[in-house]
Amino acid sequence: MGRVHVDRRRLIDYRQHSTNQIGVSRPTVRRNLDRLREPRRERNATLFRRAVELVSRLERLGPAIDSRTLTLARQKLDHERRRSGLPTRRRDRIWPVLGSLLRGDYRRYGMGARDALRDVLQPVE
Repeated sequence: MGRVHVDRRRLIDYRQHSTNQIGVSRPTVRRNLDRLREPRRERNATLFRRAVELVSRLERLGPAIDSRTLTLARQKLDHERRRSGLPTRRRDRIWPVLGSLLRGDYRRYGMGARDALRDVLQPVE
């Protein structure tokens, strides 16, 4: 009926403790290294599809969504498109990833330097 407002405040706090039945485990160095060896193609394709869907949903809201939110979503989509199209050879990925890192895209649309490092080091398949 009216406009949609995106509230960026964190409204839920998730607490973990030693007796949780479910939850996220603390990553170990071994697990982090193993993740760097996992192929990145499917993960990046999933992130790209999610960004496409986000933009599509926001566009369907039309004037109910503020233009800044739509602009940020489109920029996120561009970032994920670049990530999905990175070259197969690791050394050919360094400059495009560094450019996105320096522009702040990894910080703004992902997990910062961790995602940039992952994009350079992970195998494609």
